[in-house]
Amino acid sequence: MHSYAPDSQLNSSVRRIGAGERFDLVGASVWSGSAWVENARMRIVDGRIESVGPIGSSPGADANHPEIGLDGAFLTAGFIDCHVHLTGLDGHDPFRRNIERYSSVRLVRAVRDAGAILRAGFTTVRHLGHGDPNQAEALKQAIDEGLVAGPKMLTSGWALSQTGGHGNLHAWPYSLVEQLRPRSAFCDGPDECRKFVRRILGDGADCIKIYTSEGLVSSPDHLIDIPNFTAAEIEAIVDEAHRRGVRVAAHATGLEGSMLAVQGGVDTLEHGPHDIDDDFLRLMRSSGATLVPTLSVFEWAASSEAGSGVPAFAAERARRWLEGHRRLVAAAAQAGIPIAVGSDSGAPPRGGRNAEEILAIARAGLSPALALAAATNVGAEALGLGGDVGVLAPGARADIVAWSRDPVADIGVVADVSAIRLILQSEGLKKPW
Repeated sequence: MHSYAPDSQLNSSVRRIGAGERFDLVGASVWSGSAWVENARMRIVDGRIESVGPIGSSPGADANHPEIGLDGAFLTAGFIDCHVHLTGLDGHDPFRRNIERYSSVRLVRAVRDAGAILRAGFTTVRHLGHGDPNQAEALKQAIDEGLVAGPKMLTSGWALSQTGGHGNLHAWPYSLVEQLRPRSAFCDGPDECRKFVRRILGDGADCIKIYTSEGLVSSPDHLIDIPNFTAAEIEAIVDEAHRRGVRVAAHATGLEGSMLAVQGGVDTLEHGPHDIDDDFLRLMRSSGATLVPTLSVFEWAASSEAGSGVPAFAAERARRWLEGHRRLVAAAAQAGIPIAVGSDSGAPPRGGRNAEEILAIARAGLSPALALAAATNVGAEALGLGGDVGVLAPGARADIVAWSRDPVADIGVVADVSAIRLILQSEGLKKPW
């Protein structure tokens, strides 16, 4: 295995597994998803797990498989963040963050941010729009080729908004919003929406993101519960994406927009309504959609840490929504609705602290085991990567984090980067063209 260069970009605990490498990890406890397999041997061949089990029951050491001793470590699958924005945008001022003299500097910042996320133990992320999709695609390719350090990426291209919907920046003239698309592209009517999906996927996106309601920061209260897109528009978007084998994520904070998104067949609901609604829970349960609650962004916006970075009205709104949002997450878990980690972060101060979302989910009432599942196998299933990432099992990619302390006994360990002994990352999620 080789270290990324230069080492100053990344600490020496992070390693990318090269083609043809074979080795065994020995002596650690391995998280199976429900229990620790103690004193285990895990064999890695060509970036995938060939076997894993107690040392006495697994293939023994041989000259073709050098051993890496990890006595006392606790191994989990590399974490998955289903909702990031690796755009290199800086701050929250709507002009400064979206208009810069040299826009390519955002890509340089995004490289920095991707490295911080990988150092935190997140080996796969889904980038859900904002900024120029070409920059996200360039970052994804650079990571796949090993040019820079970062998590494997799925990208959504332009997010989709109805005209005048959540993609609008109210601080800008609308003509400028449509020209520069700082948050999304715009489409209306089933046919135009379907055409945009085709265009986005043709540009290289791996998934689709839509806005079916307004949001926390930029919208007045009276618009929050008015849905974006009609049922027919949502259904056209989802149908076209599913025909092409990709999944759809829907941003929704209002109840009606959430209901329309799930009824329309989206695969993941980002944020969700801010209190319990029995009809919504029943609909989510029957649909099979995954809830990505992004609790930590609401906690951050409601805290004093956010400071001048969030408008005062949005901070007050976050404080009003937070407890109801936590109740919703607990009720969803009780109802058997899949819950996955999505931090809604990118740049510092939250980028690199993505594991705060795991802690936020645990504070909402999920057990440490379920919180870990939300960051691993449930997230993988939500992204269509089940069995490939998010598990430590034969056939899976060798995306592994070795912890010095037990994160099931103390879930707070996952947010302590100093507790990471080693991060292994397999090669990128390369397309066949």
